[in-house]
Amino acid sequence: MPDNFPGFPAGTRAGQLPDPGLQSYFLTLFGRSDRVTACACERNGEVTLPQLLHLMNGESVIQKVASPQGRLAKLLKEKKSEAEVRDELFLAALGRLPTESEAKTLQKGLAGGERAEVFRDLFWALLNSKEFSFNH
Repeated sequence: MPDNFPGFPAGTRAGQLPDPGLQSYFLTLFGRSDRVTACACERNGEVTLPQLLHLMNGESVIQKVASPQGRLAKLLKEKKSEAEVRDELFLAALGRLPTESEAKTLQKGLAGGERAEVFRDLFWALLNSKEFSFNH
């Protein structure tokens, strides 16, 4: 689900915003620079507790994972296999395929749960993993 920034077309990405003063709690929380210089040193890339809490419980993350226009909903509508959905979520969040152990754990979850709910939980868990927080 794309973010909507006031005064810009739907789907405008944060990096395309010409105004660093645009109000966005998410961008501020995740270290948006003031763009005073062209130096990347302006941006703070450290992971903070408020960022982690927002990923775990933030309304915007919850809405995006559950959005009917989001990546997961589109994957499920395309009638992709469980392995295809799993692999695409891992690649999108972590940039790698699941380990054998991760794949087996998900398979157990799918055997005992509703498909869409299990994949929503997986996506949320990937976004809240240490690997995502500290590597991406």
